[in-house]
Amino acid sequence: MVSVTLLSDDGPVTGATTGREASEVDVAQYRAGEGPCLEAVRIGEVVRAVAAELPDRWPAFAEQAEGLGVAGYLSAPLCFDEDTPASLNLYSGHADGLRALDVALLELYTTAVEAALRNARRYLRAREQAAQLRQALASRAVIDQAKGIVMAVHRVSADEAFAMLAARSQRENVKLRDLAERFLEDLLAAD
Repeated sequence: MVSVTLLSDDGPVTGATTGREASEVDVAQYRAGEGPCLEAVRIGEVVRAVAAELPDRWPAFAEQAEGLGVAGYLSAPLCFDEDTPASLNLYSGHADGLRALDVALLELYTTAVEAALRNARRYLRAREQAAQLRQALASRAVIDQAKGIVMAVHRVSADEAFAMLAARSQRENVKLRDLAERFLEDLLAAD
């Protein structure tokens, strides 16, 4: 069973899971306030445990985990965003739990996942910035048109025309772009 734990200001949540059973193991750790997934995030290292170790390492979690059928626990921190600490959790029902080879494979896998998640986040931020720039350029064109009309009508400089539009925007508590659009629409409707 696999899950991803995300820590937020509101506490830990399961961001993804392979099923109900993995969610139950996560929730048991969240309720107890301790366990392998929370420790992996806290210490920034892979945490491996077998069911027999739980009472000594995490007694509150051991009580919560009783009857969940998990024999082995393996949690690795995911460091892809400073704002959202996370862990990737593997839970095994096999009596021998998860082995040292599983630890090495999980470390390798999480390195690849972290890189992919960071790249995806960068891509999404770049797309968002591009959309904001497109909107800013469109806003600037509308504002420049309105500014040009104010310059012609009132025979003022570009800076004075902008100051006039900005002052009106503040008086009316309207964004400058919206004021400029309305100004141009009103002007065209008057013809």
